[in-house]
Amino acid sequence: MRILLLAISISLFACSSQAQKNEPKKDVQKQAKVIEDINLPFYDALQDSLDTLVILDVRTPAEWEEGIIEGAVMIDYFSDDFDAGLAKLNPDLPVVVYCRSGGRSSKTALKLKNLGFQKVYNLREGASAWYRTGRDVVIPELQDN
Repeated sequence: MRILLLAISISLFACSSQAQKNEPKKDVQKQAKVIEDINLPFYDALQDSLDTLVILDVRTPAEWEEGIIEGAVMIDYFSDDFDAGLAKLNPDLPVVVYCRSGGRSSKTALKLKNLGFQKVYNLREGASAWYRTGRDVVIPELQDN
């Protein structure tokens, strides 16, 4: 009888330990969904379905002169006030961030997540995909600092 009780106790302890081990994993998976890599068709669906969507272009001023996605907020990834610019954005609004090909935007997406943004989308292949598919761009009026 003692052996049976010992076996039951061990199995109950093992099950509860396993459940506790799985809980943090679920939290990590939930947090990871703050950032989502998207393609152009998904971007189009977002534009159609959301009332407010912040589009963040983190390229350089020289790259902006090639054209930006209409309505994009421009914050140069390499500028000294990059972090301050990100901090001015509303963390409650969904953000699509893009650069030329996805490197700077993926790093920016992680920064936004760490700043407490609720939903961040990284546009895969960035402006390169946008240009390659012949989508419209606007040429911003840049001011000299």
